[in-house]
Amino acid sequence: MKTQPYGSPTKRIGDRAELRLIDVALSLGFDVLHPWGDNSAYDVVLLTPTAVRRVQVRSTATLALNRYRVQAVFGNHKRVYSRHMVDFLAAYVFPHDAWYIFPMHSLKRSANIYMRPHLPVSASTERVSNLKNNDRPAWERYRNAWHLLE
Repeated sequence: MKTQPYGSPTKRIGDRAELRLIDVALSLGFDVLHPWGDNSAYDVVLLTPTAVRRVQVRSTATLALNRYRVQAVFGNHKRVYSRHMVDFLAAYVFPHDAWYIFPMHSLKRSANIYMRPHLPVSASTERVSNLKNNDRPAWERYRNAWHLLE
């Protein structure tokens, strides 16, 4: 017997991405803290011997216009996250099991981040001059950049 789960499907997908991040972070040796409820700007806190990192987790599974998008905004008014609120934004692309670890200063207050994990790096760097600032292939350098959290 299959029953309808409580909560929105979007929230459940986000919860899965958070759990996936926690699993990867633990396997890499990070200590992990998870705030109670949804009242913090960050979803997860990662501890290293020398740092405390506040991480906002975003995820996507939808390919549109040959790219995947996550939003770096919160609330009804779509306010952009600042580096005073979180230290990193971790974006997960479900179909490719791909993580992008963005330091907040790299986002330069971008509301949307576009990723292309399905393209070879050489293909995603073609026609760079035609891309908008938040659509640049430079985002690929943050793919699996777990070392930035250390």
